[in-house]
Amino acid sequence: MRHIPSSRSVASFWHAIKSSVRKPDSQLVHFTNSNFKILPLDQPIEEEAHDNLTKRRYYPVRIGDLIRGKYQVLDKLGYGLESTVWLANELRQRPVVLKVFTNDLQNRAEIDVHNHLMKVQSKHPGRDHIRIALDAFSMQGPNGEHHCLVYEPMLESAQDLLRRNPSGRFTEDLLKVFLHYLLSALDYLHRDARSIHTGKYISGFNILLGINDKSIIQSFVKAEQEHPSARKDVQGYTVYASRAFDSPSGKSIGEPLLSDFGSAVSGDIEHDEDVQPNVYRAPEVCLKAPWSYSIDIWNVGCMIWDLFEGKHLFYGRDPKEGKYMTRAHLADMVALLGPPPVELLKVGKRSTEFFDKDGGWTADIPVPARTSLEESEKNLEGYNKEAFLRFMRKMLQWRPELRQTASQLLEDDWLNGQSSTLREVVKGGGLTTPGGSVVKPYDTVELKDGTFLRIICVMNVIRNGSQKDVAMYGWRFVSNQRTSGLPKESPNEVYWVIHLTPKDSRPATDQAPVRVSSSQVVRKRRLSLISENGISIRRSVTFDNDELFCKRKYVVMTDTGKEERPLDAFSLPAAEIAEASFERLQEEDCDGESQNVTAVGNRAVSSKNLRHVGVEKQHSGALSSALAALSLHDNTHDGGTLAPYTFADICCGAGGASRGAAMAGLELLYSLDHDPAACDNYRLNFPQVRLYQDSLDSFVSKKRPNLEADIMHFSFPCQAYSQANTRPNLEKDALNIAANTKLGGCLDITKPRVVCIEQTSGLMSLGSRGGKHHTCFSNFIEQFTSRNYSVVWRNVNFADYGLPQQRNRLIMVATREGEPLLKFPEPTHTRDPDSTKLPRFTSVAEAIKGIPQGYPNHDWSSEFASPRRQHNGDAPLGRTILTGGTTEVHPSGLRAFSNRELACLQGFPLYHKFSVTASRTEVKKQIGNAFPPSVAAVLFGSIKRQLQERDGMKPK
Repeated sequence: MRHIPSSRSVASFWHAIKSSVRKPDSQLVHFTNSNFKILPLDQPIEEEAHDNLTKRRYYPVRIGDLIRGKYQVLDKLGYGLESTVWLANELRQRPVVLKVFTNDLQNRAEIDVHNHLMKVQSKHPGRDHIRIALDAFSMQGPNGEHHCLVYEPMLESAQDLLRRNPSGRFTEDLLKVFLHYLLSALDYLHRDARSIHTGKYISGFNILLGINDKSIIQSFVKAEQEHPSARKDVQGYTVYASRAFDSPSGKSIGEPLLSDFGSAVSGDIEHDEDVQPNVYRAPEVCLKAPWSYSIDIWNVGCMIWDLFEGKHLFYGRDPKEGKYMTRAHLADMVALLGPPPVELLKVGKRSTEFFDKDGGWTADIPVPARTSLEESEKNLEGYNKEAFLRFMRKMLQWRPELRQTASQLLEDDWLNGQSSTLREVVKGGGLTTPGGSVVKPYDTVELKDGTFLRIICVMNVIRNGSQKDVAMYGWRFVSNQRTSGLPKESPNEVYWVIHLTPKDSRPATDQAPVRVSSSQVVRKRRLSLISENGISIRRSVTFDNDELFCKRKYVVMTDTGKEERPLDAFSLPAAEIAEASFERLQEEDCDGESQNVTAVGNRAVSSKNLRHVGVEKQHSGALSSALAALSLHDNTHDGGTLAPYTFADICCGAGGASRGAAMAGLELLYSLDHDPAACDNYRLNFPQVRLYQDSLDSFVSKKRPNLEADIMHFSFPCQAYSQANTRPNLEKDALNIAANTKLGGCLDITKPRVVCIEQTSGLMSLGSRGGKHHTCFSNFIEQFTSRNYSVVWRNVNFADYGLPQQRNRLIMVATREGEPLLKFPEPTHTRDPDSTKLPRFTSVAEAIKGIPQGYPNHDWSSEFASPRRQHNGDAPLGRTILTGGTTEVHPSGLRAFSNRELACLQGFPLYHKFSVTASRTEVKKQIGNAFPPSVAAVLFGSIKRQLQERDGMKPK
């Protein structure tokens, strides 16, 4: 029970408690752990720093209280001079934040502004990016009335994000996305709410980031239950130590909101009072001239410098006084912007303290040496730097009326990625097609070669000082009918072609667009980009005979020069492809009504071509991508035990993939193989796993329960595609090829979230158009795409993942509809450790050392009659282990490898068993056929971590 401060307040206090704190119900969180730390009374914390505590002005909130019968207090988030802030749960609805003010609140501006904002009727998209109170009420405390505001919980401020980024600054992409949200919020605030933020200032401190991951709240509450907050009792008032949310990863961070309206004022009346602290003060505020909405715009310009350059634009440190002074601030402005216009000085009540009537400086400190934005800006170069500084100058103007509005700034070229060294925009913004249609940026045109171009910009091509051509720069789209591997149900379906070069550090939006002469235009076309949920960006899911639609993008990583890049997915030689994929479009790949492309998969993303058409959904993908590019310091603790992802192994053989999955921490659900010897060996290692000894045909045709797995792996028979298959068995090869066609049937009955395929590299190497295996390879791809899976593929040398042999294999990873495509794991080993931080390739000697003498399968028939050419034991095997073993010999040169040594070279751990009753030849076959477990563990471990991140779980 609380200690009551005085007997006279007992009745009123308990009346207040009864009216605001109700009896618990089943929705309440219980805090029964009393093992909390008692803080020493002689060490003041939090509210104790203010005399409002001793004056009993704070409301005595306690963790577990139920306020107004609907808000249960869960933990303390912070405090201030006039309030305390608490995480609470609005019963049966959602988590909220309670801001409980002191009982002597002198400045009601924050409450009044929020009452005003809650009443504004507006559909402006910027309203969603203002942190407007969800509820407002007052309640009686033991010593007076307390006002309370209820807010949506937020993670951290942009300033916190800045501190956690090792570079100490925002990237250009992240800055652009933030500015889209902020300027949209200000446009709503200025135009519809008719309010000026003025603020304690618009800065990184009051741009708050939303919560994308519900588990953050859950772990926060769990931490309070298991490890209660430290506290102390001060004259009957419990002072709690505040608790912070775990440092979030990029994926956990939601959209930013503009907050802190305690100093906001109406924009409908004239102002000249002193607002905005120190380095963010606008010139008219410093001069005590009339000011209005444009002071917020000046504020944004100063904030940009903080976030992007990592320093203030103005410091205002007086050389004589050694602290901030208005005269020093104005001197800094003169050094950067030149003298102020006389028109501004005439209306400033303090102008004569610093300037003469002609704008000459008269204050008794010198103006710093002349500088410029160009000298101060250090992170950009070339045309992009010029465009950025033009954007800055639209805000940093002496005269308020010359600053652009938030709405105008949202149309800026730099902010929307319209700047380009390639072009000078044609006057009028477009060109006329042969059919008489005017096309302009964001339109789509059909070209003479039968492809289509989504225009980013139209440009004059200037040579030798004169115009030679009008060209277009944009994204290429190609009909599905022109490629293999994609469904062809509609002649109007197209795919988006994105060519990237691994060594090119530019974002995809700079690399992938192509330049086309306007002479190639046939006519204007309509094109809709359809996101994975099947909803067209133009909200149209039916198409007329002329309307194009796109559901997929083809992304290929290749070193081939841009002019040589074919538009068909299978026209490139496999040797030139580092990685390729067909991906379903995600929502962030699509755009608003202007149909502007915003992102390119999970490889290289830029917000350079964002256009302001409403920010409610358009920038969410770009925000996630920009945040993901930051190397944030993560202070989170271990999230605890995670439920394992389930795994199914099709064509499991002796269990190589299953062993790797177990090593990666996956739960083995079931497996399938038709070979009796392989199944016997599998049962030897995984007796608890459901093993279907059956053919693929039979498996697909039977209805079995509980076949859905998170991750499914296929190691289809590969001999028919192997370049080592020099003496093909036509009948057997035909059966093996037929087995590969059962992939789609398996997907139909199992519906796995992620699918992995390991195949011989020959399938891809000879899978290009005209190649021996083109039909089979494209059939593999189409079995995925026709079922709305996204799929990525590449040929991989397993030595890069620690396997002690050169083993080149095709790996394909597919994700079910609704799941973004996964990334391949980064290499773990290298041939040249001096140029990287990776360890050298695993050697033969390292792999086979430590096998105990007499270990099962570690025998060899005899030594050679005479020594053979020795293999370098300090390097990997130069050849691949096949079903017949390898022609390379033991490093001693005196004998062949034992089966156990072959298993170690194939990545099997010593504890994986092989039959001691089967023939040596059969065991060797099982080893050679296996997906190396050590490599499988790397692949499946990477997939598991990516799924955990997407599912809001913290990888262990």
